[in-house]
Amino acid sequence: MAPAERGDRRRVPHRPRHHRVASRRCDTGPPSRTRRATARTYDSHANYDELLPLVARGKRNPARLVTRQIALRDVTDTLQRMTRFETAGFGVITR
Repeated sequence: MAPAERGDRRRVPHRPRHHRVASRRCDTGPPSRTRRATARTYDSHANYDELLPLVARGKRNPARLVTRQIALRDVTDTLQRMTRFETAGFGVITR
């Protein structure tokens, strides 16, 4: 009889668990609590009805995330630097 059949788990090798968070677009089946929590975290930019009042009350300050303002003509250079991980924060096109 194998160790697992006897209930002796000490001899069964440990297998690490890998958790994958899938995009809602390619996910199938009913949403789990983890998927819903992940969606709330990463899709908060789309929930303007809740987000904008938080900004207005000073609870959220998106301006602190902006690290530099760039001109439209500099976008190509900035995107190339992003692929080399030479940028940090958010650049916003303002000119």
